[in-house]
Amino acid sequence: MSHWQVDLYIGHYSELYKRQDELSILLSEDEKARAARFISNTVRDRFIIGRGFLRKTLARYTQTPIRFIYGVRNKPYVKGVSFNLSHSQDVLLLAVTRGEVALGVDVEAIRPMKEMETVARDNFSDWEYQQWSTLPQSTRTKAFYTCWTRKEAYIKAVGDGFALPLDAFDVSVLPDDDPPDILRADGDDPHRWRLYHLEPEAGYVGALCIAGEAEISVPFD
Repeated sequence: MSHWQVDLYIGHYSELYKRQDELSILLSEDEKARAARFISNTVRDRFIIGRGFLRKTLARYTQTPIRFIYGVRNKPYVKGVSFNLSHSQDVLLLAVTRGEVALGVDVEAIRPMKEMETVARDNFSDWEYQQWSTLPQSTRTKAFYTCWTRKEAYIKAVGDGFALPLDAFDVSVLPDDDPPDILRADGDDPHRWRLYHLEPEAGYVGALCIAGEAEISVPFD
């Protein structure tokens, strides 16, 4: 199994808003036009910040201005670099590695959800739901987002987006599963993937999925 050095970059919208003008300059004309079409100022600003943060960070690896190539489902690629970006509430989480490998990352703020039981029942596999629903009530919220981010990270790594049924694979559910794992994946070999549990900061949980072994680091700016 191949080994990869994966760098995780953590950004915060609350801080990056102060640099929005600087980040907006980095966007392509197409991205600027897309941003202008958003009706919501908040959505527009978060799009500009997210794309600017992505471009600025990736330029460290290419040493040149970023030119995205768009593939299946309009997913952006950069030659010689693999990356994936996720965001939730104030946090952006970007995973980057040199070379070309399938990877996905996801992050979620741990927060109450009225419909959590229904969402879990409708979106988790039968096995995942059984594991989650038998947990003590005090641990279910974190376990819900743990399972959710692992599923999202796998889907993003595979590259099928929501075309892949969420009940077509099983992931381990508990935050302290060591290591976290993909236990079943219809039409895929789960052993070619590795899952990594992430807690980028207090109140957030995340996951990295990669086709190989990863050594994870968090570079200092």
